[in-house]
Amino acid sequence: MLRQHQFHFGVDINYKKLIMNKIIAIAAPLILSVLLHIYILNQELIPEAYYNIEDLITSKGYNFTYHYVITDDGYILKAFRIFKSSPNGKPILFMHGLAGNADCFLININSKAPAFRLVDEGFDVWVLNSRGNNYSRNHTIYDVESKEFWAYTASDITFYDIPTYIKYIKGITGYDKLSYIGHSHGASLMIAYLALNSDFSEDISVVISIAGNGPQVNLRSYMVKLALSNFFLDFADWIGIKVVMDSPSYWVAKLIQVFPMGAYYLSRDIYDYTIHKDKPEGIAYYALKFQGGVGINSLRYCKSLIESHGLIQLYDHGPIKNMELYGSIEPPIADYSKVKSKIAIIGGKYDKLIHPDDTFSLYKSLPKEIVIHYKIYEHDHGTFLLSKNMDYLEDVIRILNSNK
Repeated sequence: MLRQHQFHFGVDINYKKLIMNKIIAIAAPLILSVLLHIYILNQELIPEAYYNIEDLITSKGYNFTYHYVITDDGYILKAFRIFKSSPNGKPILFMHGLAGNADCFLININSKAPAFRLVDEGFDVWVLNSRGNNYSRNHTIYDVESKEFWAYTASDITFYDIPTYIKYIKGITGYDKLSYIGHSHGASLMIAYLALNSDFSEDISVVISIAGNGPQVNLRSYMVKLALSNFFLDFADWIGIKVVMDSPSYWVAKLIQVFPMGAYYLSRDIYDYTIHKDKPEGIAYYALKFQGGVGINSLRYCKSLIESHGLIQLYDHGPIKNMELYGSIEPPIADYSKVKSKIAIIGGKYDKLIHPDDTFSLYKSLPKEIVIHYKIYEHDHGTFLLSKNMDYLEDVIRILNSNK
């Protein structure tokens, strides 16, 4: 009887240990997750991370006014005009890249940001936002959550947004000609518009293309290739996502700060802070502010342009809508040989999105008499805006001053 009792007692102990081990196996990861979550929440980002764009501008000693414009197809866009005491000087327009926003030209913590630098040089600086980003997410008819709102593509930014801004700013400032600085897609869209509408050159004194492409793009960035893959785009459609690369939460920014090396390897295709020995804490801040969101349809359109191998064409709405919008059954094709405005081309030696070969492709596609500057600098895609090395701005300022 004693042996039988001891046997049952031993089984009971083993059973309790088994239960406890299972509880620990389940509870330990949960406890660690909670502790990690609390640790991340308690992280402090740099003070600028908590500023909105208005706070950022005034904290740097500048003033601003914001301006709303409405495109012919009903999108309500927001621009910021930045100045010291009062607006003066030649108007300069800044346009961001595909998933960017106005913050891109203002948030550099390593040096004076490009927009602020040009204000100091006496220019009337306008920082624009294209449709769909976090500053221009409104419409006269469509709700922002509707499928109709997100039906636009980057082609519509070329066709509607850019000329609407140009017309409005000319009216406000009284200048007949404006200067335009585009980063990445912001440069490409303007040059494409000039290729489609050569008469528009009467409104533009010079276009400065920073990390912009021409008819051909050969992506080296694996992250961007993933974002443009059929797998990603189809999955986004399947689960109902309309916009990606939107501004992340503060928690995500703090997570990036906790794991900076992981963030570095994920982001270095766009911005590699080691090139100019920038502050590593900038990665979390830039991740929070640099992205403004892009619609899935715009990504699909950009994918089609890349796959066209040099055929830059406005979006195909079908014969009836094409005739209404473009005056032709087929959407117009950009002919870069017809660009008349002066173009300055600035490329990055380490750029994985717009490789130097793509920058050279833009140079080759344009009439040589209009290209007033072509140079490859010691930059990648993001360092043009975010790095401590802003020496290229000396060339930008010289170009602007000599083409008023």
